[in-house]
Amino acid sequence: MMERPSNDSRQRLSRRDHRHPGRTQKVLFVSAAIVVGLWLLSWFAFHAFGRRLITAAYERTLPLDVLNNVIQGQQTHELSHYVAHAGDLFRRMSVLLIVLAIVLVSVAATMAVPAQRLKKVLAILAMNMLVLFIADRAIGRLLGAPCERGRTFSERAIRLKKPSPHLDEVHRPSLAYLAETDGLTADDFRLRTDSRGFIMPTDRHRDPDLRLFFVGGSTTECLFVHEDHRFPVAAARRLEERTGLKINAYNAGVGGNNSLHSINIILNDILPLEPDVIAFMHNINDLVTLLYTGTYWNENASRSPIRQITVQVEPPPSFPRVVSEAARWIAPHTYGIVRQAVCPPAPEVDEWGGIRGQMRNWDRDRIRREFAANLRSFVALCRYRQVVPVLMTQQNRFTSPPDVYIAKSMHRMETDFGIGYADYYGLYVMMNDLIRSVAAEQDVPLVDLDRSIPKSREFMYDSVHFNDQGSLLAAQVIAESLQGLCEVEVRRRAAGERARAEPPK
Repeated sequence: MMERPSNDSRQRLSRRDHRHPGRTQKVLFVSAAIVVGLWLLSWFAFHAFGRRLITAAYERTLPLDVLNNVIQGQQTHELSHYVAHAGDLFRRMSVLLIVLAIVLVSVAATMAVPAQRLKKVLAILAMNMLVLFIADRAIGRLLGAPCERGRTFSERAIRLKKPSPHLDEVHRPSLAYLAETDGLTADDFRLRTDSRGFIMPTDRHRDPDLRLFFVGGSTTECLFVHEDHRFPVAAARRLEERTGLKINAYNAGVGGNNSLHSINIILNDILPLEPDVIAFMHNINDLVTLLYTGTYWNENASRSPIRQITVQVEPPPSFPRVVSEAARWIAPHTYGIVRQAVCPPAPEVDEWGGIRGQMRNWDRDRIRREFAANLRSFVALCRYRQVVPVLMTQQNRFTSPPDVYIAKSMHRMETDFGIGYADYYGLYVMMNDLIRSVAAEQDVPLVDLDRSIPKSREFMYDSVHFNDQGSLLAAQVIAESLQGLCEVEVRRRAAGERARAEPPK
């Protein structure tokens, strides 16, 4: 029968074990040292011989195909491009491998250590992290490796003010919005967009005879008009009934857009689609922009043509972010419910809040010059690109004197900006008259909605926005005005006359 060790013997064994780390700990330290050593060695080897290998692969003198993935058979690029690419690839792979190796070694050592030595295991893990920290700082100092603590990019960009592609939303006017309107109903209004952000329906015909685009602000967008009643698509149907042609209509109206925004949309997003006709309707957004800011090139957060974009590609590491990302990955539905319950919705932003309460000074002649310049720019752009331009006046309920609803709704402008109704009415009429005069001067077709749509709540639920009935009436007016133009255009195309409109002299 074996003799059990005495208490003194156990204490001596414990002290000996304390003074001399066990085999597992030794393996762990040696493994970590080897990993770090190999990492350092690979860094020095890459910086010593990497450029020579890349150059050999670039010049096709390397006997092995080791670096084909780096070179990718593209000899037209600069050698420096491939060296930088190889360095970036090496950094990513080496960091990934060392972190993975240390984690695996630590896990293996943890599994091999008895539960009684948990404190030692934790100390070893902490030591490994310290080794990684010191090695990382040494690499940064010796080799100038990039330090990644979140990446933020900032740039100035031209604003393409259009809806996002592939939207499918239902909009219901809020009670607060309904209270400010004159007869708008609390219905659901569907808004869908195609792959380029144009309001659907768009490509109704695979091989149309004519492509007709409508650009403008919210009066063209017709957000609170039912989908099939919005005048761009309804006008196309009326034209098809009158002419027998297949016509695809595209609604590029966006709430808040002025003529400069639409010119940008035409230049960058419509011309590549080879349009035949572009109808251009602007007034009130241009007037408001020029009245409030004095220029199209303003700094307003929602209406400036250029804006500063700051993108945080990789946020800096933080404990709350790690916890948030883990919760989102493990339980995304619960995370969404909790976030909606805890985080209140963002408040509505007053786009003119920064200048509200300040009396505005305006220059009537400057407003006229600026708007006329954009109208003529639109016409010239279309003609140089062999597209038929169409100018449209804007429907409205402005009269002199105004009815009770218009007088009440316009009172806030006088209170906030010192612009009385009589002045505003005169400027708005001037803008529509300017559209007519530029159309006559440039000899382009005109759709005069201002004189064709009765100034009544029967057709508009506020000062300028259509209801369903008004939008359908506008579609009829547009079809009557453009019928002859569409027929002539199709005949020209059939005859092979590509130059549909003479560019200005």
